Amino acid sequence: MNAEKEQSDSFLGTKTGRLLFFIVFGLCMVGATFQLWLMWLTEIPLGVPGEWVWPRASQQLGSLLDLLPALLSGLLLIGYLCWSTRPLTSRPRTGAWLFGLVLLGIGWTFALHSIIPVGGGTGRSAFVMFYPRTSGYYFQARFEAADLPKFLTEYETEISDADDPENYLHIGTHPPGLTVLNRLLIDLCNQNPKLSDVVNQLRPPAVVAAMQEIERAHLNDGQELTSGDIAALWLMIALSQLCAVLTVVPLYFLTRQIGSISSARLTAGLWLTVPALLVFLPKSDAVFPFLVLLLQWLWINALERNSTIFGVFTGLLFTFAASLSLAFMTVGVILFLQMLAHYSRSRAGLHPTVGGIVAGVACLLLINHFYDVNLFSIWIQNLRNHAHFYDHNTRTYIDWLLINPVEAAVAVGVPLAVCGIVGAGFLLKKNNRDQRWILVGLFIWIVLWLSGKNMGEAARLWLFLMPYAVLAATPFFARLNTSESWILRRFLPMTLLILQTIVCIATAIQIDGFGFTEL
Repeated sequence: MNAEKEQSDSFLGTKTGRLLFFIVFGLCMVGATFQLWLMWLTEIPLGVPGEWVWPRASQQLGSLLDLLPALLSGLLLIGYLCWSTRPLTSRPRTGAWLFGLVLLGIGWTFALHSIIPVGGGTGRSAFVMFYPRTSGYYFQARFEAADLPKFLTEYETEISDADDPENYLHIGTHPPGLTVLNRLLIDLCNQNPKLSDVVNQLRPPAVVAAMQEIERAHLNDGQELTSGDIAALWLMIALSQLCAVLTVVPLYFLTRQIGSISSARLTAGLWLTVPALLVFLPKSDAVFPFLVLLLQWLWINALERNSTIFGVFTGLLFTFAASLSLAFMTVGVILFLQMLAHYSRSRAGLHPTVGGIVAGVACLLLINHFYDVNLFSIWIQNLRNHAHFYDHNTRTYIDWLLINPVEAAVAVGVPLAVCGIVGAGFLLKKNNRDQRWILVGLFIWIVLWLSGKNMGEAARLWLFLMPYAVLAATPFFARLNTSESWILRRFLPMTLLILQTIVCIATAIQIDGFGFTEL
């Protein structure tokens, strides 16, 4: 760390070094201005017309007072990060600091959702998680998976029907894990009335109103929802929100390996200002980054320690995560390539790899034996269904090749994206070899972009990879933190945090990620 500090100091002490950082700061300012202009002052389609376009909110905020909850919570978040990243020995301990950040993160997400003009504020979460149009896993669990063993046994056959649009549009491109989790919560709440009562009493008023509307609609259709059903829905929403915010925990421990406590805390806190996270909560896409970083933390520790135990834990968690979404197959490729890079450098990494593979295969065999579910076959069918999507929906490769990087930058937040690109450049230097595992994640993201596998909805579909953009920004902030200049060490990072927060608020309240404006 001292050698890194000396190199950073010598670099920042040069005119070229200082000029570079001020150029980056200028680019962040220009990028933030561009994003605000694009979101609010233009009617430029956010996608490719005729193929996929993100709708803007049809309603506008009545006055600046409507922004007050988000602004106050945003100021609290900025103040907390500014206070806890001071270069003092009296900073709060890691555990207490993370607990405070998680609490602020939960408050921040609820406050921001409360001012979103479409979907009913915080009540929109109930509509998003319940209806098949926006999610579908709870609905499937409640009305199609009452007999869970039968549902699992027949799942592969059900998603093999090529004529069913649901199989190539949404449900059929996913393994059954999310539906199973929803079903388990429904059964838990229905079997424990006291738990249901406690959970239901914790619902915000806007969520209560939204769920009452859902109850009335389904009562008219002859599908009565019990108190346990409603409790399970709210429990899944709350758990999704919590997991999305908890992403800061593994992110902090990973960034701490790259830079100082101050730069790690700032970078971890910046995750809460990624616009895509706020736009797509409480969908499962916003939960996946937590699992990705948990996998990444386990795997980095497995490789560095050449630990079979850590490899086993990675394999078990990977199998669980892959039962939720095919996106984790991409993460599996990232982890494998990281192992190859580590092995080429240190001739270590085979023990955790073997341990992880054995644990994962054992899991698949046990699931197949006890529940008659062949997850491997289901994954293959999911991939086929995903390919069928492009047989039924026109997509122009070259258009999306150009649009997707812009969409990804806006989804991450242009200021943070710029810092990530610059930080990735620092990672290419020889003295940063131990952190190049981050570049593997960025490389696979580029491969996914060039492959054309996600032509449309990249802001949502790539959310699970966005932690790598935040991780890549860490070397940039770590270098700023070693500067003797107060402007570089404190003013620039805090100003960038403020810019990113403004961009996040402006984007999250303007982008309709669930199509409410079309209803």
